[in-house]
Amino acid sequence: MKKVLIITYYWPPSGGMGVQRWLKFVKYCKEFGWEPIVYAPLNPEYPSYDKSFEKDIPNDTTILRKEVWEPYTLYKRFVGRKKNDTIKIAFSSQKKKKGITEKISIWLRANLFIPDARCFWIKPSIKYLSKYIESNSIDAVVSTGPPHSTHMIARGLQKKFSIPWLADFRDPWTQVCYFKTLSPGKLAFAIHRKWELDILKNADVVTAASEGFERGFQELLNREYNVVHNGFDADDFSIVDGIQPDSKFTFVYAGSMSADRNPITLWKVLSDLCKEVEDFSSNLAIKVFGIPDITIEESVKENDLSDNVFFSGFVSYEEILKQEKKAQVLFANSSTNDEDNHVIPGKMYEYLAIGRPILYLGKEDSEASKLLSQTNAGIAINNDNYTKLKSQITDWYTAYKSTGKLETNTTSLEKYTRKYLSREFAKLLDNITDKKEEQ
Repeated sequence: MKKVLIITYYWPPSGGMGVQRWLKFVKYCKEFGWEPIVYAPLNPEYPSYDKSFEKDIPNDTTILRKEVWEPYTLYKRFVGRKKNDTIKIAFSSQKKKKGITEKISIWLRANLFIPDARCFWIKPSIKYLSKYIESNSIDAVVSTGPPHSTHMIARGLQKKFSIPWLADFRDPWTQVCYFKTLSPGKLAFAIHRKWELDILKNADVVTAASEGFERGFQELLNREYNVVHNGFDADDFSIVDGIQPDSKFTFVYAGSMSADRNPITLWKVLSDLCKEVEDFSSNLAIKVFGIPDITIEESVKENDLSDNVFFSGFVSYEEILKQEKKAQVLFANSSTNDEDNHVIPGKMYEYLAIGRPILYLGKEDSEASKLLSQTNAGIAINNDNYTKLKSQITDWYTAYKSTGKLETNTTSLEKYTRKYLSREFAKLLDNITDKKEEQ
């Protein structure tokens, strides 16, 4: 059995979607001839924690850990946060306006900590893993980002040992939707782009989580890329068997909601329907499981939906699945940034397995829209299309009043299962190690 070293920042007890892609590979990869060795930080700064993921780690998995110094302790002191406060993802904030100290911190992050705030982990990790590789047989290396410092670690190991290397991009680097909001200067941007191109050029295989990401990388560097989608693990969904939808007309959103993803048109449509349709308000419930930016809460109040919208904060993945199964409609959304066209929110794949109608608020030619069309799982509506959104929700409400339960007949889901996707990753690793042996 070949051995693969997986360099990842997000690993249990981390919560969120970022941990699952390679956690599930570790769960299944031995079935496809690969033994995993996982390298992760000993003392990371995670935005959320979820110990329920630990059940997916096989008992005999080798897990290497090393302390990482991150500037977040200094950041918390600088902006006046408590030591135990978690750093919110996607720059969501519980304050109405970012203070000057927070703006300075974001600028420093983009211009001094390159490629990311975990940059101080790179050299110590290369040294630590070099010693491990010198004493242990490793057939391939995987790095998964963000954070993209993981790729820098793998690149350092490749230079020393010429080990076949797969660089996996769950999100892009300089083309990610929020990169511009970091306000990198010209010099910093040039360094980011130089290192990004170095990774894209030298990795034996580069994988991307969507076809849109692949097209973006092709614009930067012409080479072969491989798309491996995110997905869902069929094993996880046994806990929702038999769960029926709520008696209310319930919308569920899973994940954090940043300011640039505020579904303003949705709030307006729901508010108007509450006024125009008898008993709509008494039947309506919107549940948001994640941390919303304060602008989200303000929009809800402005549209008189405070009695209908419930913000529950982070809950475990298992609880999320149960709540999604109780929904009548599952929704996800994007910002108006063109880069978001390429993103398929990780939650969309678990939505597929749940089997409730999916509402995606984003451009109708987006990758997420294509996924819904291919699987017959729901509908994508432009963020600002009030008329179409109102018509669709009215149709769903009519069906809900008639049957009490909304469902879909999804198709073509097999290729989005974690086991299938693990096989795809294993094939790519087989290819690069076979080529190495032939040389």
